[in-house]
Amino acid sequence: MDDKYSVVSILLNNAFVPCALKDISTRQTYGVNIVLIKRDGRSFVPGGSDNLLPNDTIFVVGSTKEITSFSVALNSKK
Repeated sequence: MDDKYSVVSILLNNAFVPCALKDISTRQTYGVNIVLIKRDGRSFVPGGSDNLLPNDTIFVVGSTKEITSFSVALNSKK
């Protein structure tokens, strides 16, 4: 995108505890937006009631620093 913002894919590890997007508050807490979820060979634009599941690949928009913090927090959530 530019030097400040990126779109990055993050693979959720198999120990990730499922949770609803609305419970994570990605924008308010981490400053990132999840724009796409890829699961079992299909992709979809998520809404707040969608869940993140182990082994999902999520596509996130934000600054590199915010995305890095978000990725570490998600994959340490067990």
